[in-house]
Amino acid sequence: MGDQDVDKIPQSVIKEIQYLQKNKIWHQVSKNRIGVVRCSEAAPNRIRMNRIGIPLFDELKSEVGFIINNEKTRQDVIVHCRGNQRIDRIKVSQILNSEYKRSETYHESKGLINPFGPNFNTCFQLFDETTVRSFLPPFTMMTNAGHYQYGVELSVPEIVSSLGNVLVADVTADNNCGKYREQVIGIITGGDSDAGLLLWQKINQAINKEARAHTSEQFPPPLPTILIESIPHLSISQDFENRAITIKNLVIKALIDMCKRGANVICFTNNWAPLLECEIESTCKMYGARYVNSAAILKTFITEDDYEPFDVISSNKATLVGKKGPYSFLETPSDILSLNDDFETQLKAILLETSTAIVKHHQLQNLRNFIKEQCHHNTIIVLESEVSSMLSKHPKISQSKKIVDILDVIASHIAKEFWENIRGTIFFNQSKKFSIEELDELTLQHYETQIWKILLEINNEFIPPLSYRDSTTITFDNSGRKHAVPQKYFVKIKEQNIVVCRNLESDAILGFISFIYNYTLPVQGEYTPVCYITTIGVTRGARGRGIAIELYKFVEELARSNQSTGVATRTWSTNISHINILSRRGYREIECLENDRGSGIDTLYFKLPNHTDNGKIEGS
Repeated sequence: MGDQDVDKIPQSVIKEIQYLQKNKIWHQVSKNRIGVVRCSEAAPNRIRMNRIGIPLFDELKSEVGFIINNEKTRQDVIVHCRGNQRIDRIKVSQILNSEYKRSETYHESKGLINPFGPNFNTCFQLFDETTVRSFLPPFTMMTNAGHYQYGVELSVPEIVSSLGNVLVADVTADNNCGKYREQVIGIITGGDSDAGLLLWQKINQAINKEARAHTSEQFPPPLPTILIESIPHLSISQDFENRAITIKNLVIKALIDMCKRGANVICFTNNWAPLLECEIESTCKMYGARYVNSAAILKTFITEDDYEPFDVISSNKATLVGKKGPYSFLETPSDILSLNDDFETQLKAILLETSTAIVKHHQLQNLRNFIKEQCHHNTIIVLESEVSSMLSKHPKISQSKKIVDILDVIASHIAKEFWENIRGTIFFNQSKKFSIEELDELTLQHYETQIWKILLEINNEFIPPLSYRDSTTITFDNSGRKHAVPQKYFVKIKEQNIVVCRNLESDAILGFISFIYNYTLPVQGEYTPVCYITTIGVTRGARGRGIAIELYKFVEELARSNQSTGVATRTWSTNISHINILSRRGYREIECLENDRGSGIDTLYFKLPNHTDNGKIEGS
């Protein structure tokens, strides 16, 4: 905190952190955006390194319990773990050799329990083993500073070392942290070092995109360590057929050097690397690294997204895209035209001309003309890293085309695996005790009353209220009758597909989403039926837990498996929380009906193509 803020710190906080000061434990006190009680509330409102929000993983969760010791007297015990973990009281009982129970004595201190406060630092304390391990920068955790509006950042190992009556052990259920492996990404590039730097940039951008799409938390996502090895001699790869052995030796040496530097994920910016797949795979296996095969992931990408006919930009096409080449799956009847000698000759000439440090206007014009004259389809797959670099610096060259850049495909693949590695291990939320499920006729009857109660709760949060609507797809012309409850709206929802979020312990429905397959949007130019989401709502007590995002993800997967051409929905222009979720998941606004729901309130249609809450209601 700044010097001006120090005088404003409540005396209760100053008294609370005296232990840290006395024991010379590094710490930073900060004021939360709001007062918080639970870890799930605290993490998104903490301030660390001048940024709002920390991962739930970095919030220290603490509870007070007790055992009956050998002297038959009650002994208080404080148990600590990370905020996304769940304390396993059976494990704690086994560790303490006595039945451990959560204490109700400190109920009034909920949200104010920490390891260092004057009421707690003399108690016996049990820390989960993950709290003293370093995972991601800045390698600290946060907890309350004895006040609902103040937090403190500190080093848990320092705290543990200072306490006298303490034990570190595995005290959580389903501890996934042991599966976490820090990813160090190694990029091997040829003489074009720009391609290596560009891939680095694209990987970081893709990770940020993945984080925004798959988490409701606002903290800056962690980024991996990235190493780049530039091998100028690999420029001879343009003549791969005649120099394969020399190129192979250069690649294996670079690969070994990269692995020895600590890289455990290996990728190449050069399109010919899959030609050496066996050699690269075996070398990576020796060093415990994983090879990202650009040809294999591009094939998956093209197959999953069902691309229309395309052109391919690559030199050495006979070697790469021919019948025995690693990219042979790209050679379809629709783009054999791209394989002629004239195409390859022109491309090599352009690449040679643009390899200079300063690209001149006429060189850019040559590439623009090349794309315009030689590429006959709307989609272009770029396999040449030099072209990738050019297009990233001068995107207007190809603005009339849809570009599928191999570097983007590699970056997206690495980002997905990097983020899944974190989400499935150290960020795995053991406290998320809910399931996302699609209802059938029988289960709909079972949960119908709960869905109706949610609909009543959220009715007036919509504009206009759901009770003013006789249908889930009406236009807003004020012709609907203003009913007190959304009975007719509910009848329409029950005729549609419904997915719910269900609490696994209480069987309570926390939220739902309804949708229609094969719906034609009332939007000019949108004539292909889509999967249309009509309503989404989360009960007030369950908001802020990422449930809305999980519901969207589930429906998007259903739409993909049913081969829908896209997913669409609508909302209103002042429903900012819903618009933010749609934007983060990749939905694009395709229509705006101005003043459709009243003066200054527009109806907005959003669509997610088939290829690729913070507390307020989401809906249409």
